[in-house]
Amino acid sequence: MPDKKELYSDLRGVTKKEHKRIRSINGSMSFFAVSTRFDIAMEINRIAQTQEKPTQGTIRAQNRVMAYLAGTAHYKLKVPVVGCNVWTNYSDSDHAGDRESGTTSRTGVMLLLNGMPVHWRSNKQPTTSLSSAEAEIYALAEAVKDVKYRYWVAEEMGDRMNWPAEILVDNAAGIAFQQSINSSTKLKGMIQLRDTWVQEMKDSKYIKAVKVSTETNVADLLTKCLGATIRNRLIGVVEQTASLIATSRFRGHVGRGRRLRTIRP
Repeated sequence: MPDKKELYSDLRGVTKKEHKRIRSINGSMSFFAVSTRFDIAMEINRIAQTQEKPTQGTIRAQNRVMAYLAGTAHYKLKVPVVGCNVWTNYSDSDHAGDRESGTTSRTGVMLLLNGMPVHWRSNKQPTTSLSSAEAEIYALAEAVKDVKYRYWVAEEMGDRMNWPAEILVDNAAGIAFQQSINSSTKLKGMIQLRDTWVQEMKDSKYIKAVKVSTETNVADLLTKCLGATIRNRLIGVVEQTASLIATSRFRGHVGRGRRLRTIRP
């Protein structure tokens, strides 16, 4: 879905037969979007938003995603076997970047375990953000919840986790808010600072936001319509993360009981 306007490019209605086919196809592709194909999660979510009243543009966008799946049927999730667990966590948002579908921003979260995508999400935020900073903070808050839950599950399974968990973001606003660097921020008028989720996000014992380049933030796949060049580069970052973990400089830690926290591309 390189062009976000394609979904709304043809507003003619569909027949009952076409509507039934759209729902069936989207249901089938949703299975892949939540289980193995993180690279279509955002596209399927966008198409699903038009499912109640689909148009010919919906069909066009859906056909494009099916063609992409057919052309990348060889793609699979694989990582080398290593002796330690390495988590790489990404968060991103797109501030009102899809005006055709509304003014709410989109949240993208990607968690990698040893370079393997084990959790991802792409969904619209519940309310309209008045600034890109507010959108990034909401996205980071969602990532905090996802990361803490999976870390707790790992601990229940006997793994020793290193806290605070690092979340890679490409926006300085989220980092400043999480670390309370700017106490006079205008966000005080937009966000209730006493809310529980804000306090959890600012708890430095559990979470640490870290700046990463936009070019290597793989959560961009879950927030924006991207062309083939950028899409392939970000998918390559995921694959390179697994390779980095398996290189000799990390093998030296295998068997020593050490748990590396994150690998930054």
